[in-house]
Amino acid sequence: MKKKNDTFFQDVLKEVKKVTLTDIVEDYVPIKRNTYSDNDAHCPFHADESFGSFKMNDGKNLYKCFSCGESGDGIKFVQEVENLPFKRAVMKIAYQHNIVSKKQAEEYFEGVTENVSFNRIERKVKVKTDDVVEKASDDVLDGLFRAFIDACELTDEHRAILEARGLSKEQIEEQGFFSFPEATHDFIFRFYKLMHDRKLNNQDLKHVPGFVTAEHHREEKDGETRYLYVFQTKKGLGIPVRNSKGQVVGIQVRRDELKGDEKRYGWFSSTYAENKNVYKHGTPAGAPLHTTYAKDSAFKNVVFITEGIFKSLAIANQFQSTTISLQGVGNFHEIVEELRAIEEAQGKIEHIFVAHDADMAQNVNVYLHLKNMVTKIKEAFPDITFYNSLWDETYGKGIDDLIQNGEVSRLRRIDMDTFIEMYDAIIEPLEKEHEKNIRAIKKEYVKEAFEKEVFNPLMTA
Repeated sequence: MKKKNDTFFQDVLKEVKKVTLTDIVEDYVPIKRNTYSDNDAHCPFHADESFGSFKMNDGKNLYKCFSCGESGDGIKFVQEVENLPFKRAVMKIAYQHNIVSKKQAEEYFEGVTENVSFNRIERKVKVKTDDVVEKASDDVLDGLFRAFIDACELTDEHRAILEARGLSKEQIEEQGFFSFPEATHDFIFRFYKLMHDRKLNNQDLKHVPGFVTAEHHREEKDGETRYLYVFQTKKGLGIPVRNSKGQVVGIQVRRDELKGDEKRYGWFSSTYAENKNVYKHGTPAGAPLHTTYAKDSAFKNVVFITEGIFKSLAIANQFQSTTISLQGVGNFHEIVEELRAIEEAQGKIEHIFVAHDADMAQNVNVYLHLKNMVTKIKEAFPDITFYNSLWDETYGKGIDDLIQNGEVSRLRRIDMDTFIEMYDAIIEPLEKEHEKNIRAIKKEYVKEAFEKEVFNPLMTA
């Protein structure tokens, strides 16, 4: 291999970083460009043929799939899809987007443009299941997830984490938190016995996120093919995700330890199996909403919307109101259906309060998701009154922190239409001043303008 010209590579890298993430991803999978929110794409890391789970933030040059959990920047995307080391991925992008010629690439990297295929390849660490299937109905998911949870225990370590968040023993038991088990023979036997005792069909695990099988788990009996379904061990706290009917429709995992760029929270999913064997029947988790009903709801005409199940529990307990948790601020695709189900359960909704983190208003991407969600809900519920919740981050980043710190009196509300009007009035001059799309403008510029025009006047009113 020829000696590399590092100055040349750094110049190329600088130009590659100017290529938008969406333009890079579009070379590989279908994409959908959105005006006021993150762009969408079909995720290449699991069998995805629809928009909604894979989000691209061009301003931050970051992507994340809320189904399989994969995330990174544009260069990492090409590294993962093409199975390339860093420098080859950079040169691949540079050649693809006319930053370098084929000759320049060859001179730098010995024919990289000939050695690298544009076809997607299977990743080596995570092996794709050979037939991803549709998720089961909520009734089936609820029965099988509950059997799995009931076969588990909650360790003292995980109980301490929950208690530190202000959850009572009663709340911990009601929500069904559990510690992820080792996939031992004893546990599998206990789990299958529970399914048998409850007259559940264990073959329905084919359609339940988190469970997989393989050819060596196949059994032929009485002319029928049956499989033993197993799961990949997750080291962490299991968090049941419940819909408006109280059914468990998904499981989140709060990881005990983080490796590399892993996020603390992930999904119990089976679109990929970390094993050299090819597994069968993987099911994506999606990003289902979680609904928390207050024990003694005093305000059945009020619904809060927040991000994260722990915040949802804290709000419902503090304000005695039903609360919907989004698992990611952009995952509001089923919000209208969830609100309709809540109305069916407890009557007409008149007021909605949104309570994202305290720094939400300084984060343009979160704001744009909020604006899109409000628009979507108002189209279906034109008579609902919307409010946005604001407070000083000094007293807690999340509303659960604010509640736990005894600083609820710091909370302020602002009419949502007024908030959106004021925020848009901040964005427009910033875009003109910096000659950039608002997503590419530095966060501190937005923060300064927001605090001056919106936050400080509201806090001192």
